[in-house]
Formats: sequence, structure tokens, C-alpha cells
Amino acid sequence: KKSHESEKRLIKKCRELNQEIVANAAKVQTALKLSQEDQNTIASLKKEIEKAWKMVDTAHEKEGRAKETINQLKLEIQNLSRLVEQGAGLS
Repeated sequence: KKSHESEKRLIKKCRELNQEIVANAAKVQTALKLSQEDQNTIASLKKEIEKAWKMVDTAHEKEGRAKETINQLKLEIQNLSRLVEQGAGLS
């Protein structure tokens, strides 16, 4: 009789532990899924950052070329102004 009660208690405890294991396995599965999603998000954000830095580099290059063009045009204006003054002085 006593051993039968002990067996019942053990079976009940085993079932409880089994349910706990199943619940924890589900939690682990969810955590792994979320972790994978986070990794994907991180990779995606890294790509976006790289793209943004490339755009910044391109903008800096364009700005540098624009400044060069402006300086060349300023020199050209100075030269043309000098020529106009010289022409005006001749007439």
C-alpha cells in the first residue's frame, strides 16, 4: 500500500517535471527564434550603415569637386575681368 502511494507520487512528480521541461523547451525555442531575428536585424542595420557611409563619402567627393570648379571659375572671372579692363583701357 505504502509503495503504491510512493509510486503514485513519483509518477505525479515525473509528469510535473515533464511539463516543466516541455514549457522550458518552448521558452528556449522562442529565445532562439528571437535571437536569430535580432541577428538578422543587426546584419540589416550594418548594411544600412555601410550604405549611409558610402553616401557620405560620395557627398564629400562631390563637394570637393564642386569647390574645385568654383575656384576655377573664380580664376576665370578674374582673368576675364582683367582682359575687359585692359580692353577698356585700349579704346
